[in-house]
Amino acid sequence: HNNNLLSMVETYYHTIIGTIAANGSLYRYKEIMEWNSLPQVRSFDVIAIGFDGDIHIDNIASFYNMYTDSSDNDYYSTAYFDKEYSDTGGSTTYELPSNFVGATAIYYFDVAKDVGAGTITELDMCADYAHSLQTVTGLQAASHYIDISGIDFSSNVYNYFSEIPCADTYANVNW
Repeated sequence: HNNNLLSMVETYYHTIIGTIAANGSLYRYKEIMEWNSLPQVRSFDVIAIGFDGDIHIDNIASFYNMYTDSSDNDYYSTAYFDKEYSDTGGSTTYELPSNFVGATAIYYFDVAKDVGAGTITELDMCADYAHSLQTVTGLQAASHYIDISGIDFSSNVYNYFSEIPCADTYANVNW
């Protein structure tokens, strides 16, 4: 891999940007998801970052959703249904506002090296997003797994969500 500290995936509905940046002695994995076209279904969606390697999430992940309503009022929301963490990624499940005409969701966390890890020369992450195609519960949206290949829903709810390709982001480091 060459350095790809920023990557972007664009679909009809979304633009997803993934970034990797040094943050002190840690690295910050960040995802920005912007709506290009408005979705008809406004239910529970998932924003997530998957990774591999000898690293772990160091802190509580940050999530916020900035949106504008039809009266041109701007809102900044940190509300969410569920935050999940594992040794292969993290995710936030949240409910889309019913009245937005434009929105950007941002999700990030810092990663630290595992104890006993040697020098790390490459960091890899997948910034991913899943949109509900029908009305779902928060628990159904939270029924997923995240790793370097993206969000994977449990088989009983898999068909309720769109599958968007990851914004695959990687960095050559000496850490």
